[in-house]
Amino acid sequence: MAADMAGLVEALGFGRALVVGHDRGARVGHRWALDRPDQVERLAVLDIVPTREMFRRLEASLAFGYWHWLFRMQPDLPERLVGRDIRGYLEYFFERWTYNRHRLTTDAVDGYVRAFSRPGALRASLDD
Repeated sequence: MAADMAGLVEALGFGRALVVGHDRGARVGHRWALDRPDQVERLAVLDIVPTREMFRRLEASLAFGYWHWLFRMQPDLPERLVGRDIRGYLEYFFERWTYNRHRLTTDAVDGYVRAFSRPGALRASLDD
């Protein structure tokens, strides 16, 4: 993803970029800045603990909060298990991690299920 961003900036004709990333985007921005310091003029990362630091401090209570990362790291297993019930998997997170769950309509959930059911989409989301 960082290489994609570097390529996009080049394709748009910019020499350098000011980068702000949140959550996963912060990790992409961090990788981008490490790989292409000539291209990233400034970087702001929001709402993350650096990945290496998070794994360095990993213990039971932290693992409980980040279980989904550890689950998704297993080769092929998440796809096999989640692929049998994509709706159930997504609704688990919607129920527990969505601030205003009642605002997420059935049509919206259906849209997520359709998107994650497209060929390659589930693997791509889990591999991220």
